[in-house]
Amino acid sequence: MYRPGWLGKTPFPMVLVLASLFVVGCGDDDPTGPGDGGGDGNGEIATRDLSFTMGGMDPHVGQLLEIRIVGTEDGKVTHGNEMEARFILDPLPSAEYVIEVPDGVSEGRHNLDFTADLNGNGSYDPPPADHAWRISLAESGDLTPEFAHNVDFVDIESPLPGQAGDFIMNLTGMDPHVGQLFELRVMNTGTGQTVGQYRLGAIPQAGFSIMIPGIIEDGESYQVDYYADLNGSGGYSAPPSDHAWRDESTGDAGGLTIDFAHNVDFTDIGFASSGGEIAPEPLVLRDLSFTLMGMDPHVGQHLDIRIVGAEDGLRSRIILYPLPSAGFVVNVPNGVAEGAHNLDFTADLNGNGTYDPPPVDHAWRIALAENGDLTPEFAHNVNFVDIENPLPMQAGDFTMNLTGMDPHVGQLFELRVMNTGTGQTVGQYRHEAIVQANFSFVIPGIIENGENYRVDYYADLNGSGGYDAPPSDHAWREDLTGGSDGLTIDFAHNVNFTDIDFVSSGGVIEEDPGVTFTQIQNEILTPSCVNAFCHPGGGAPMSLAPGAAWGNLVDVASGWGMDRVEPGDADNSALYLKVIGTSIGSRMPLGRPAISSDQAEMIRAWIEAGALDN
Repeated sequence: MYRPGWLGKTPFPMVLVLASLFVVGCGDDDPTGPGDGGGDGNGEIATRDLSFTMGGMDPHVGQLLEIRIVGTEDGKVTHGNEMEARFILDPLPSAEYVIEVPDGVSEGRHNLDFTADLNGNGSYDPPPADHAWRISLAESGDLTPEFAHNVDFVDIESPLPGQAGDFIMNLTGMDPHVGQLFELRVMNTGTGQTVGQYRLGAIPQAGFSIMIPGIIEDGESYQVDYYADLNGSGGYSAPPSDHAWRDESTGDAGGLTIDFAHNVDFTDIGFASSGGEIAPEPLVLRDLSFTLMGMDPHVGQHLDIRIVGAEDGLRSRIILYPLPSAGFVVNVPNGVAEGAHNLDFTADLNGNGTYDPPPVDHAWRIALAENGDLTPEFAHNVNFVDIENPLPMQAGDFTMNLTGMDPHVGQLFELRVMNTGTGQTVGQYRHEAIVQANFSFVIPGIIENGENYRVDYYADLNGSGGYDAPPSDHAWREDLTGGSDGLTIDFAHNVNFTDIDFVSSGGVIEEDPGVTFTQIQNEILTPSCVNAFCHPGGGAPMSLAPGAAWGNLVDVASGWGMDRVEPGDADNSALYLKVIGTSIGSRMPLGRPAISSDQAEMIRAWIEAGALDN
């Protein structure tokens, strides 16, 4: 938070300051502060370590985060409350983070107030301009509060807590440490309490300044420990691995200012960990083998398959361009993490290249099992779902532009995108036949900023219908990092092939057509009905001769209050009921041996499958 009056006097080219234009004062003259736990007669108080875990802070990664320990009286927030300590992360480095402060909180009633500088103006603004929260801490015992990001904001400066003077540090000559982590801790040596802590993710330049407002009391003595992470370990190591220093100074009415010039008078400050990023639990990944059947209406159309998490939006996207057959199995290695996910998929029925809600396009949803094998099966139906209502959260797009692919025109092209941090396949693309030497495609919404990806792709040079190691097929690999706008690869054909060991993405299923009407005609109707002179051409109620039978049976009314054949419903089809011998008249064939149970089952199966003329 910038103070123009103060900044105008500083000789340093950059100032990193966190300060609101607070009313200074209202502090207790008692150097033990409001959290005095009795001590031992020399001013020390009973203090507790703080270990504060934050999760889901994605909206605030890269923003300045400030944490305040504020003493309260009778659990109520009043203007007379005093801010005991202040801890700053500049910036918050990750969405999952734990902050550790040794001896950071005295016993007694305290709030943990914290805020993220959402609008980036360097000063605190009441929510929703900035996001701020409050946690009431236990009066005694361990302090391990946990917080998950939410929108239950609190104005932590209403009322404004009492404060003391500011701690300011001006550093010069820090050339050896530009770009390195810098950490500082301020301890009141009289009470033993950590009253200030500052974590600067990367020193920006050789001369810079920091401020921790409101923590220095007049006449109190302080020990200031600080270091630069020379060896890049991400935490403190004793010199000379890291460069570390210690200052002991006394505060006055104006606070405490330290002017420091880099030197080699290092001190092993034994800097206890200030916390760090929380490594996410490794994903338990599962292969997906998704079988589609009866997709005749969509052969030749663009098919888009999405794995959508119940809580975290789009996780993976698989595109077939186009769907090559009515029966197809899609394989995605490591495509779905454990947990609740939907498999959303759509066929571009209207052919405009974008998703339109049904019935303009056809779309469906399958809820996947939360754990175990994933082998969902789907048969085409008209139970459509608008898979973008609501639209799931998405990241940036993956775009690939290819040139010079002349050797591969007409060949199968496949690509797979894997997040190397998690091991999950987040994108897969199957292009049935490259149409021209230069082409592009997009897999939308799969690339996260800062994540690393491996992209494997090949052209099926030998025409085997799947991957074979080079030189039989031509294959390539790229290792890249996603940006805020996704990831784009510009590729020109070359012979720097790589064996990518591309796991099969699936393939065509030769669907069993089941019982056909040709079989019904040849094995039942002709020998048992036509040749028996009951239903020859032009005879009896109708002809069951080849070429006439299907038209005389399907969707044609009978004399029994039902159609002769009702497609999909054998139990309401007179033909089936007559051959198995029910109450609707005499069993057929009349006066001749009944057809076998297997033959009756053939008729039933053919009707249930739609009574097709096949």
